Amino acid sequence: MKNWDNKELNYIRKFWTSLLLSICLILLLFISAISAQDYVRWGLPDGAEMRLGKGRINEVEFSPNGKYFAVASTIGIWIYDAYTGDELSLLSDEGLNTRSISFSPDGSMLAYGSYDKYIRIYDTTNWEIIKRFQTGNVNVSTVIFNPAGTILVSANSDNTATLWDVKSGTPLNTIEGHTRTISSMAFSPDGQTFVTGSWDQSIRLWDVKTGIQKNTYTKHTDGISSIIFFPDGRTFAGVGFNQNGTHIWDIETGNYLGEPEQPISSISTFSPDGLKMAIATDNELRIWDVENGKYQFQLTGHLYRISEIAFSPNGRILITAGDGELHLWDVVKGIQWKSISGHNTYVFGLAISPDNEIIAVGSTKEIRLWETDTGLLKNTLYEPDWGNGSMAFNPDGSLLASETGWRIRLWNIDDGTHHATLKGFLGNSASGYGIVSVKFSPDGRYLATGSSQSTIQLWNLGRIHKGTLTGHTDGIRSIAFSYDSRTLATASKDQTIRLWDVDNETHIKTLSGHTDEVLSVAFSPDASIIASGSADETVILWNTGTGEILHILTGHTSHVSYLAFSVDGRTLASAGYYENKILLWDVATGEKLPSITGHTSGISNLAFTNDGNSFVSLSSDGTALIWDWTQRDIKREPQYTLEDVNRDGIVDIQDLIYVASQFGTTDDENTADVNQDGIVDIADIVLIAKVLENENAAPQKTANTTNLLSIEQIKIWIDQAKKHSNTSIEFQKGIAILEHLLTSLTPKNSALLSNYPNPFNPETWIPYQLAKPADVRISIFSFDGTLVRLLNIGNQSEGMYLNRNDSAYWDGKNELGESVASGIYFYTLSAGDFSATRRMVIQK
Repeated sequence: MKNWDNKELNYIRKFWTSLLLSICLILLLFISAISAQDYVRWGLPDGAEMRLGKGRINEVEFSPNGKYFAVASTIGIWIYDAYTGDELSLLSDEGLNTRSISFSPDGSMLAYGSYDKYIRIYDTTNWEIIKRFQTGNVNVSTVIFNPAGTILVSANSDNTATLWDVKSGTPLNTIEGHTRTISSMAFSPDGQTFVTGSWDQSIRLWDVKTGIQKNTYTKHTDGISSIIFFPDGRTFAGVGFNQNGTHIWDIETGNYLGEPEQPISSISTFSPDGLKMAIATDNELRIWDVENGKYQFQLTGHLYRISEIAFSPNGRILITAGDGELHLWDVVKGIQWKSISGHNTYVFGLAISPDNEIIAVGSTKEIRLWETDTGLLKNTLYEPDWGNGSMAFNPDGSLLASETGWRIRLWNIDDGTHHATLKGFLGNSASGYGIVSVKFSPDGRYLATGSSQSTIQLWNLGRIHKGTLTGHTDGIRSIAFSYDSRTLATASKDQTIRLWDVDNETHIKTLSGHTDEVLSVAFSPDASIIASGSADETVILWNTGTGEILHILTGHTSHVSYLAFSVDGRTLASAGYYENKILLWDVATGEKLPSITGHTSGISNLAFTNDGNSFVSLSSDGTALIWDWTQRDIKREPQYTLEDVNRDGIVDIQDLIYVASQFGTTDDENTADVNQDGIVDIADIVLIAKVLENENAAPQKTANTTNLLSIEQIKIWIDQAKKHSNTSIEFQKGIAILEHLLTSLTPKNSALLSNYPNPFNPETWIPYQLAKPADVRISIFSFDGTLVRLLNIGNQSEGMYLNRNDSAYWDGKNELGESVASGIYFYTLSAGDFSATRRMVIQK
């Protein structure tokens, strides 16, 4: 056995030590990465899969031991590791918007106030709620502990403040005297005096033991944003909102000492040792050296206004927050130490990419792109102007359009760069609220925008202005395209909805029924129903074809600003901006279904994912929640589809025969009137035929409705009907109608029809019709005219080749069997002396 010398043993020790350290580091990084993803699922309401964003920031505070810091947010209290910046916990036990937090001086307790008329105190050793103080009928905006940790003070919504005994939870004194809300509070360092500042422009001093007012100061001309004690313990400053000045008093004598030599903003604080003062003005942060009387550092990093600021107990680290930004600074070195992402400001724009992989959330000056599978932030698009209330992805997901005042920004999604800006066509002036609704047509040919000028602008693929739709008498609030891109619905402040033919830029009809401005509009997936939401607090469901009102939905308590149909068209989701719940409705019956709740503030947008599996809600609490729609157990009364005309639970040949037997009748209650347009005609037969053929992706109703019927299929139906045991006169009449229909279906002209689906990935079907027999081939070209694929169909007899069994099929591959790229392609039908070309889009 070999004897190792000391040099060799030292080498081996170093090797294994280095290896173990590397393994530990890898494990720590792995655990940290897992933890970074876990927080998107912390504290979720029932039914939610994930949360995007951490909510708006209300207050920040370090723990007395400096090991962690707390962020009061609109969805609860976030606890962060002060050394790493990692998320440790989200305290959201009772799902409240946390307005204010305060650590007890010994760090054993964390108190918070909310708007539910309770104060709660956590035990910081296990983060369990150990005390609840009921405040009666008043909400709490601010809480602070006294220096001894025995008293907790709450600023209340009735312009008072209450001093609570922490141990017993009983009120000691209630401070009364302010005539408006208390906006700032502070204890003197010795705990004997309590100072309050209010929106009534006064500062008042109170004796803590007796609750008696000691003094009142009225130098300010606006509300008091903060009370700051100087390190000497006897001098304090009252800082006004809106730069209305800072004034200093001696707490013992009550003497006014004037204004400070250095400017103190409303967001300022001393370091614990009193040697530094951090002063934030808008998005600028400066560190003031108290002894030298000059600025030591000017720190930059915030893009937006700083609203919260706090020193660590050792005075070395400063945390700043505002408008969704959270930064940690080393004030000794004068550098930014860490930036923590995820918190938001107010959010109101929402768009989901066609592949469901990205959710875009817009706030006033930025758009955040979130990954739907991880909930992590993918990219941030910074907007120099205010906007982003309405956003839309183009059909292939490569571009995102967002409104910003009177302009439309187009963004490249891959790299987050600015692609183009659309502007102009503003009439005589650009007054009013600007552009509020942006939509791409589903086929990608057009971009439509609606604005306060009562007009709708249409832009084509080349970003060239196509035209202007006029007719509304007041500003536009919402727009929506039908699935086939042919119809545009527009909602206006003039209390109407208008329908437009997009290609011809003509007005189709006007829907009137609301008693206040119409704020939202949406098409059902098959475009048979239009939903509109209004400031009159109702939702109306309309028959698109007839313009008749199907249902008026009531139950909202504020303006109905947001609407979305489920992908199957059976459910409508609606929300009012001031409501923190989403109402669900059965589209067929108008019945109200169980609501979706879980946000702590009003809903600011909503949408279904394109695969129908999830539902996304956006809120002014600064978050988006992704809900598992597949797991929602929505109990409904048994419903029959309109095509099941005999109500036996299945659509079959008997339904077709019954519709044919009722041909020409105009009875309003007749179930054979499938499209409910008041007459049983060929359109109703077509609807039944579509279900029987199971052509879910087939082209919808065209100008010549009979084009959707197959001659061979009609022959099969007639054969099946003749073999059926039903010998009634009505059934035989139905067979006669079908036989007559068969003779009328031979096309008079050859035609190339629109492929379906379109856009598609990876396959599509190309329907056509022949007036006489011919050799058929279809040539597929790329956008630059290069031949990509030749489909030799062979000799075909006259007839209609419309369904998937008969029409031409392309698998999205070239002659070499390679899948072609996304983009615009053209297909040409050659049949004898007939030739025609159409356009298609591959979207991956």
